[in-house]
Amino acid sequence: MPAIGEPLLTDPTLALCTTCLPLRNGARRICESCFRHGFQPLAVHRCPLCSQSLTGPDTPCVNWLCKPGSDRAFTAAYACGLYTGSLGAAISAWKYNGQAWAGRFARLLEEWMTAHPEVMNGVDLVVGNPSAPGRTTGRHIEDLAAALAALAPHRPVAPADHILTKTRTTPSSATARRERIPGGALAAALAHADALQVTADVTGLRILLLDDVLSSGNQVNAVARRLLDAGAADVTVLVLARTPWKPRTR
Repeated sequence: MPAIGEPLLTDPTLALCTTCLPLRNGARRICESCFRHGFQPLAVHRCPLCSQSLTGPDTPCVNWLCKPGSDRAFTAAYACGLYTGSLGAAISAWKYNGQAWAGRFARLLEEWMTAHPEVMNGVDLVVGNPSAPGRTTGRHIEDLAAALAALAPHRPVAPADHILTKTRTTPSSATARRERIPGGALAAALAHADALQVTADVTGLRILLLDDVLSSGNQVNAVARRLLDAGAADVTVLVLARTPWKPRTR
């Protein structure tokens, strides 16, 4: 398993600055220096299948997707860091406040891809997990994929909606429990995948599926299953951040 999410600095515990110019002038909540200082890498001990933090080298992952006999459709899910500290704050600012982090996140992904050729050398196509129709420009995976394609044209990044298109809005997996969606996050994940159309031939392709945050893995698993059913040979997942998740059995 590759050493996922190497720290950008050796001391990731420094507090975020509250007085720097980018914060004061409203251009960005977190400046580049604070982003690097507050970056939280993945745990040393983590699940090789879903990157969940573990308490020790022999601790089993209790994520149901990682149990023998599960219907896990992706080979492995990797992450650049933890969804906390400066990375968590930046992702939230990007997704919910419309701040311009897609370019910086693209650099983070490219850093990870460059550091892990053992994963990337087997990838035929990089595909974003699509958002719903009518999405707000600038704050979704499509924008991140476009930034990555511009930054690293040697990567086989599929244009938005070229491989996967979402045809309708579905309940959010992230808020399913809070909004009391019947069936919870798993049902929301399955509904998301059901709303996807595979718009190009993926037969025999080894696909890297991009997303922003991985929690339980239900949604990327459902999307991976959709791609496999369409003929893909393999699906691996790469996300910006892994949630410090308190796992449930299902």
